[in-house]
Amino acid sequence: MSFLLSSDNVFNYLLEQKICEEKDRTFVQVTAEDYKNFNLWVNLESRSFLVKQERPNAQGKTGVDFGPEWRMHKMLRHFPELQHLRSSTSEILHFDPERSILVLTYLNNAVDLRQFYETSEIFPVAIAFNVGKTLAKFHQSTYEQEEYRLYLTEPSEPYPIRSKIPQFLRGLEQIGPEIFGQVCKDALEFWRLYQRYESLHQAMVEVSQTFTPCCLTHNDLNLQNILVETIGNAQENSTQEDSVQEDSEKNTVFQLDPCPPVRLIDWEFLSWGDPAFDLAMVLSNYLKLWLNSLVISNAIHLETALQLAGIPLEQLQPSLSTLVCAYLKQFPEILTHRPDFLKQVMQFTGLILIKRVQGKLAQLSPFSNISICTLQVAKTLLCRPEASISMVFGLTPTDLNAACQNQPEVNIAEKTA
Repeated sequence: MSFLLSSDNVFNYLLEQKICEEKDRTFVQVTAEDYKNFNLWVNLESRSFLVKQERPNAQGKTGVDFGPEWRMHKMLRHFPELQHLRSSTSEILHFDPERSILVLTYLNNAVDLRQFYETSEIFPVAIAFNVGKTLAKFHQSTYEQEEYRLYLTEPSEPYPIRSKIPQFLRGLEQIGPEIFGQVCKDALEFWRLYQRYESLHQAMVEVSQTFTPCCLTHNDLNLQNILVETIGNAQENSTQEDSVQEDSEKNTVFQLDPCPPVRLIDWEFLSWGDPAFDLAMVLSNYLKLWLNSLVISNAIHLETALQLAGIPLEQLQPSLSTLVCAYLKQFPEILTHRPDFLKQVMQFTGLILIKRVQGKLAQLSPFSNISICTLQVAKTLLCRPEASISMVFGLTPTDLNAACQNQPEVNIAEKTA
């Protein structure tokens, strides 16, 4: 791949693809950011675009990671009954497989959830409600629909998506002497603790075996990949605590609709997968906000440290319970098909937390005290999933079930206060 996008040439590229017009040059503003891919935000007077280019490897080649996402968007346009999902993601305007470039619509008045939460330090349940509802719509609309699976995975078509069951236990089986040359010295403590609990590995094996590919799944639902729409531009000085939040340093506020729309973006890792895993991915990212805010020292007991977090779990519980209830209210039939669905979600959440710790160690990161706490929480989620419901949501399983059925005597906010 010889053509590399930059802030200097991106507008000319969009002009060449007839996405922009020459008259737009006067208003163009370009912001570049380095993520897994090279991303360029192109803002015009009345429109915005996200232009992504996959990074080439040492040989100058790419794996065309954008191909499956392009195919998924083609599916949403191909099947009329899926049209309603298009408003819940970014629209792809152009795909250039030779140069590994993807051009998508972007909203001027949108912010990703990581930025919103870091800036606002509040967690409106209205956002969580729409996250759960939106994710459920994708799962519900494609659940056990063979024509959609075939459309996405057909090998004779360009860019079929993968349909293999993930190898969750890779690197977590019995280790050998080679591990000493692969990780930091203190990181060996992770494997010592992991192998200390036979029940933990057994739970990992069991939940891996429950993975059931049955619908379209995103598989990378971190908070950066969830956009929430704001009202107009950032404003100043408001008293609406639930819908407007101010950053005291930047004097910037995000003003939200009472039920702010959300969009799920960056579908590069989509698959025909398990909805329990997708929902667990979202929950694990909320729990990361809590776990990453821990102040850990050898002088503080683990249980005390969990209670002294900068973002207490109690502050997140209303959003966590609302998210799950919104999901199940939109997609109630999942409990008929899979009565143990919530148990699987809890266990997959623990599995994802462990895999994240393992991934950091593979990058030679140290096994920190926060990582130890994460492992302990993950162990509870995996080995005691029913008991974990009360820990995560602040509701007993009975109360959570009642809340999800929208029984008026159950008030989620009161139960999680």
